Amino acid sequence: MSKFNHASTLQEECDPCLTKNETYENIMNAAEATLRYKNPEDISTTDLILLTGYPEELISDHFSNINMAITALAERHTNLFCESVDQVIPPNSINNWKDITSLLFDICFLYYKNHESALKLHYGPQLSRAQSKQQLKRNSSFSHIILNAISRNFDIPYRQEYLATFWLAVTVYDCFCSLSFSISENISKDSSDKGKSAAIAYIEKTLGKEIDEEIKQKP
Repeated sequence: MSKFNHASTLQEECDPCLTKNETYENIMNAAEATLRYKNPEDISTTDLILLTGYPEELISDHFSNINMAITALAERHTNLFCESVDQVIPPNSINNWKDITSLLFDICFLYYKNHESALKLHYGPQLSRAQSKQQLKRNSSFSHIILNAISRNFDIPYRQEYLATFWLAVTVYDCFCSLSFSISENISKDSSDKGKSAAIAYIEKTLGKEIDEEIKQKP
């Protein structure tokens, strides 16, 4: 669908009776649509005006500048990503913690392959400190989800002291994906697989014995 069709669709939805939350969502959807054909650094308030049909004053009522809108969209994708990854693995369904970790990284890869705007927001240049913080929040949440999935699957204690290692593993994975994105503005399956292998190897070297021992001692 072209950007003009996106504009027509969103403008047809405009209604003076819309609530503030509904206008907010329309502006966010406009930013999402714009990211299908522009990079975050190239988006302007004018793009949002064209797609929503809203006056600049109404858009400014929600976002005083374009970076705030981009950061809000990054936050929305952080939440959607975490929802899509969390609770993926039924209890006692996988026999190896490395297989659980591998599966969750594969789901991560698929999420960003299927959401171009999320891909650009997370792996592209960070336009503001707020957006960089959102990137860190996503990595922190993802590392918690992986550790929690392992604890839940094997019915072993969740070790808060393990979280830093998993966070660094997620960062290792992200480095491979970021390099791939910087070259082709996409993530290749090969880069994702190499990042996944490196991340799992780091966890195994740092905490592998401890995790395996806890699993063996499970009643």
